[in-house]
Amino acid sequence: MHSKSIIMKKLVLAIIVLLPVLSSAQVTLNASMAPAVNTAVIYYDANVPSPPFTFSKSGTSNTWDFTSIAPVTLADDTAFYYDPATVPFSSSFPNATHATREDSDNGYAMIQVNSSGVSLLGNIVDIAGNGNLLPVTTSGPILTMPFPFSYGSTNTANGIIDFYATGAAVGQPLADSVHLKSTVTQTRDVIASGDIILPSGTFNAILERTINLTVDTIWFKSVLTGGLWVNAPGSPTSILDSSFYWYTSQSLAHYAHALYDDTGLHDVHYYKSTISLTTDINENKINEEMNLYPNPATDVIQLSIPANSGLNFISIYDIKGNLVYKITTDLPKATISQLKNGMYLINCVDGKGKQYSSKFIKQ
Repeated sequence: MHSKSIIMKKLVLAIIVLLPVLSSAQVTLNASMAPAVNTAVIYYDANVPSPPFTFSKSGTSNTWDFTSIAPVTLADDTAFYYDPATVPFSSSFPNATHATREDSDNGYAMIQVNSSGVSLLGNIVDIAGNGNLLPVTTSGPILTMPFPFSYGSTNTANGIIDFYATGAAVGQPLADSVHLKSTVTQTRDVIASGDIILPSGTFNAILERTINLTVDTIWFKSVLTGGLWVNAPGSPTSILDSSFYWYTSQSLAHYAHALYDDTGLHDVHYYKSTISLTTDINENKINEEMNLYPNPATDVIQLSIPANSGLNFISIYDIKGNLVYKITTDLPKATISQLKNGMYLINCVDGKGKQYSSKFIKQ
């Protein structure tokens, strides 16, 4: 049976994507900094930097230089912010102001931002891993970030997600019913301030440390259990991790993160750009050499990028920013016959790190 530990971990992290900032001398979080819906924040992804990434975690006069960390080629991270009304099961979250996800997620964290702070309302997620999304609500809004929030602030949030479903709905046909209970405890402390140096400039910043403890318990019942609830094998399970997030006065989206789990530091990324999913879709980043033909297209698109440019793959996204197809062979052509009719974003990066992006219509 699938445990929801990883899902809950991503859920909690998805909220963190949403928070931060104001002022030049003192970064202070408030509701006016919420990201616009239908936008995406793109990050350079350094994965596990070599040499190891070390940084100061206290004090008020720090300098954090991310330009010294080499990003991984063709490995940008993207965080998406959607209008909640446009995602499946939005009616289960009438107070949500944002539906968020990262590019590797097959689901959404449902968030409310208001004058009190940022709260988790639940998520829409593929619990069984079978491609079927389901709404999962919290027992009440979990206030993870009370406003105002700045250097020296601290907050502990506790929440419970209680979920019942038929066994068939979560990929367990031998079970009549399944019960999942996730208890989440999150502590967030703003432990340092200073300047963050990024390819796009130098910004005042605060550093937040987040510690998450998630305990998942799964029960099921069936004819085989005599109609009684019994613990699933290996249940309960727990995950404890710590993460660091840098925020600036430019946006409520974090500008860098360093993520830790029981293996140690496993991911570092830092801000690259912000795009609109409904208007520009990275059009201001399109290289002049980038052309697609034919456009509209039915079966195959040819990119005007040299075949020996060092491309490893081409990524295609739908208008909501979902990765729908990745092409790794016969580059720089893209076979699109399997896509549904509509508008798409096509993106690739050559061996020298030059990014190419454009839109096309599949008909």
